[in-house]
Amino acid sequence: MDHAILKSFFINGPTGLIICEADGRIIEINEAAAAILRAQFPPGIEDNILKNFDDDCRNQIRSLLNIPPDASAQSRHVILCGRSSAETYIRIDAQPFRDSSIDKKLVFLSLIDVSRESKELSETRMSEEKYRALVNFSGDAIVVFDFDSRVVEANVRAMSLFGYTKREFVGKRIDELYQGDLLQRHRAVYDEIRCNGSFMVDTSYIATRDQKMIPVNISGSVVEYGNKHLVQMIFRDITEQLKLQKELISISDRERLIVSQELHDGIGQVLTGMSYLIEKLIRRMRGKNTSEMKTLHDIHELARDALDKTRNITHGLVPVFANEEAMISSIMRLADDARRMFGVNVLLDLDGMPRGLSRDEMTQLYYIIKESLHNSVKHGSPKTIKVKWVADNGSYELSVRDDGLKGVLVPGRTGGMGMNIMKYRAGLIGAHLFSGFEGNGFMVKITKM
Repeated sequence: MDHAILKSFFINGPTGLIICEADGRIIEINEAAAAILRAQFPPGIEDNILKNFDDDCRNQIRSLLNIPPDASAQSRHVILCGRSSAETYIRIDAQPFRDSSIDKKLVFLSLIDVSRESKELSETRMSEEKYRALVNFSGDAIVVFDFDSRVVEANVRAMSLFGYTKREFVGKRIDELYQGDLLQRHRAVYDEIRCNGSFMVDTSYIATRDQKMIPVNISGSVVEYGNKHLVQMIFRDITEQLKLQKELISISDRERLIVSQELHDGIGQVLTGMSYLIEKLIRRMRGKNTSEMKTLHDIHELARDALDKTRNITHGLVPVFANEEAMISSIMRLADDARRMFGVNVLLDLDGMPRGLSRDEMTQLYYIIKESLHNSVKHGSPKTIKVKWVADNGSYELSVRDDGLKGVLVPGRTGGMGMNIMKYRAGLIGAHLFSGFEGNGFMVKITKM
């Protein structure tokens, strides 16, 4: 290349260029380099490159100036702090060479202002640090899996909840954290998130290191980190929430008991006494074919009917199940009431009802069936409702399916207080409740493994 062209490039090029001796004395400097130094040292520039920097930077530049002539190029990142208050981040590349005309080693320096890139990098790091702090101090357990279902990151709360140290936890696969049915459930949740991008589970369980079961809500999504896609899952401990829900349901059940006792001891006794007095009056007037006798018989029938309904309401408010047969009888009574009052054909398939259910479990399931029938009639206008119970090797599935208003999102059909209470009741007995549109109508399904 022509010497004049090289000199023009040196003087007018966009990169800051300096030629100096090994002791730092400047021989040539172009305008771009002068502008970088002048911004920090107005109004003038020292004739020695070392004098334009503070002690820390001066030592780094001196190491560049001392590079042997036959060495390859080296670079340093320095912070230029001069008489100006602003800081300039500069990358300095140094290439030693020997000028044969004066037989002296010189150093060719290029100065590149990387303040903007450094600031962006610093802001990115700060953002990452803030995010990491938010994650680490979150009240929820956050676990990040790769697409091989292996833990790659977890926050402090996750360590506490699962009972592992970080060294023990990171690197574990899902099939190393869970066993049996719990493994199947969590594998299904992971696969759902990975395939569809996000997923939520209202009530599930995790197993800690010592195999303690903790109830949690799970939400997850696929996140992009660099050029990788990861599965981020958030676990919220709902132990206290379930305790509160159990207490609320317990209060509700106590209120039911009070109302039931009031009906039995108050209205029930009054109706029993009324029925007895009417029977006594009928016996006294026996043989008299009068219109008064017909009226007495009608009143007697109404009193007996009111007494039967009061007993049914009392039993429905506080069912007492001595065994599975008693529960089946109560479910049959619910079906009869639905047929008589709403004209709905309720089909019962209860042969698969498991043996050995506790009274509390039977009570909660009874209320779930009762609320499901109520929701179907209220929101679905079905012609048929089918209640089916299937049991297998200690697990069971109880479902209530109707054929009403398929796919129509009626308020209260898929949510609302009734559906939430059913989910709470299922959680109290360690079961899972699923609901949604299926086939020709709506379905509520309770499963317990």
